[in-house]
Amino acid sequence: MTVDTDWYDILSSFRAVGGIADNVVLRVENGRRGLFPIVPDQPFKLFVPDTVLVDSDQFELRGSQLVLAKTADVLPKVRAFIDDYNARISWKGGRAEAENFLVGLYKLPDELRNLLKDKFYFRNIFEKPTDAQILAQFISSRHYQHNGRNVSFAFFELLNHHPKGFSFKSTDKGVLLKGSSQSEILASYNASDAWTRFVNYGFPCRERRAFSDLYSVTTRDGARTINVRNATHETNLTDDKSSVPQISQTGSKVDISFLLLGDRADPMIPVNNFRKHVRPTLGKGSDEFFETLSHINKMKFWKLYNICSRHNGPMVENIKLACQFQLEALNFAWFGNWVPTDDN
Repeated sequence: MTVDTDWYDILSSFRAVGGIADNVVLRVENGRRGLFPIVPDQPFKLFVPDTVLVDSDQFELRGSQLVLAKTADVLPKVRAFIDDYNARISWKGGRAEAENFLVGLYKLPDELRNLLKDKFYFRNIFEKPTDAQILAQFISSRHYQHNGRNVSFAFFELLNHHPKGFSFKSTDKGVLLKGSSQSEILASYNASDAWTRFVNYGFPCRERRAFSDLYSVTTRDGARTINVRNATHETNLTDDKSSVPQISQTGSKVDISFLLLGDRADPMIPVNNFRKHVRPTLGKGSDEFFETLSHINKMKFWKLYNICSRHNGPMVENIKLACQFQLEALNFAWFGNWVPTDDN
């Protein structure tokens, strides 16, 4: 493993604007950047103050460099730190990651490109990527929901993702991450499923949950239309602190912000949540709606997986993995007392 040569200079500047980075270092391992504890198994702490958390739409390209927009309302020393951090750490390595993802999609066979465009919401990325598209991909894969804002945050975006990684904590003064780790410090970015993770971040990952894709379904007699979105951030909290979808009804039309279809850790949760929080709005006999959405989602990803099987290449393999992980999670939904072990 090698330590990034600019790390300690940037670390000093970060602390000068109120940031905390204790027992952490940026290293490259097997071609991938990540944060590691300097002393394994000892506590680490990362804290980014509110003054350094800038809305993610406040960045622009000036020449080939990523900088804060002139309209960004930050202190001069914070602006200097963020621009220097992007030039020497974040954009320096992150631009290539964003570009490689877009170029990989651009070079896919026409059969796959057309399916992804028509059915999987990849609409504007099948031409040779422009600087604007690379910037948009870079920003979208590195922002964080903090107190109702989408913010870009230094240092935290260097942490690689794992579903069981450490969780960010929003406070009234900034964002905090702390704990101890024997090896690389991994973070759980947010609640997502394997396919959404791939679309937004560009890598396949075996996630705990699977959510329904966007669908609008109408009953055979046309009496009711149900619209399911994939807005997992639009939630209501139950008495036991579980997150359930927001549901609204206007006449014969029902809108559901998201629908959980699979959960590896507890396959009873999707069915129980549906019956307790969604079925009261849809009425008796609506269990078939859950089964219908589950079937439609599985068939959609099986089709994509099968088409991928006819082609080769690194991006094709990543899409296949994302499909595989999504299909696996979609199958973890049943009503009963049997729970899989952690190694499943």
